[in-house]
Amino acid sequence: MTDSERVTQQRMRNRLMDYLELAGSFDAQRTYDSHRVVNVAYEVINQWEDCVPVKPWEDQSINTGYSWDEIEAMKVFDRVWTRAATAVPNDYPDLADVQALPEWLELRVQAQRALAVFLTRGRMPEDHAIS
Repeated sequence: MTDSERVTQQRMRNRLMDYLELAGSFDAQRTYDSHRVVNVAYEVINQWEDCVPVKPWEDQSINTGYSWDEIEAMKVFDRVWTRAATAVPNDYPDLADVQALPEWLELRVQAQRALAVFLTRGRMPEDHAIS
């Protein structure tokens, strides 16, 4: 992996951590809701696919810069995310209604757990590659 590719991976990892902070906090979701013209539930669902377009646990040959523990946390979160994505109604539901869903509560908890795994190494620099 070139230094440029590595920096890109580090930035993507940091954005994934941002995502986990949003998914893991109902307060952050409410703040997000008050500052944007989007349906926050759909945004949380769609951002996961933006952050993880390729699932590294399905293709071990992908060099992503994630640790084994981080990949495992992403794998567990993805299963919970799938259940939450299926549970969210297709009629632009209110955020409060979505946050009351048991699947959304589980999503929040698992996002917090995954973020804790990522915080072990912390955020990566976005201006230079590290090994």
